[in-house]
Amino acid sequence: MRNTCASTEGSAYSSSMNRVAATGLLAILSCRPPERAPEPPPPSGTVVHEAWRALGTEPFWHLDVTTSGLRFTTPEDTAGIIIPSVTPHSQGDTTRWAGQTERTPFDVRVWPGSCSDGMSDRVWPAKALVLIDGRTWHGCAEPLP
Repeated sequence: MRNTCASTEGSAYSSSMNRVAATGLLAILSCRPPERAPEPPPPSGTVVHEAWRALGTEPFWHLDVTTSGLRFTTPEDTAGIIIPSVTPHSQGDTTRWAGQTERTPFDVRVWPGSCSDGMSDRVWPAKALVLIDGRTWHGCAEPLP
């Protein structure tokens, strides 16, 4: 059996193939995914505060958010809906608390933006949306110290 790689012709062929293989290997090694750029910092106003006060008028409602939980009240339900502690999540500039109580599912959202409660001259620093007990409530909010 004859070894064609030992011949002069085979040697040129083999050398040429080695260059092609080396070039291919370099191309493969250089084709790795680009390194990920670091995540940009969140937009201003996305600090997740642990304590909030929110309220709305027409109809009236009030929400307190603390580290021990949430309490939603209306004039018709002064005892309110008590929600045990829920970890807030930030989605863009919105802080959100969501889950299910024994009584009802809930979804509370607060985001920066000038808000008027419609009853006073006060301008609140945030807007609020509360979906609870099968209803949607819109209003204003402020972080508490």
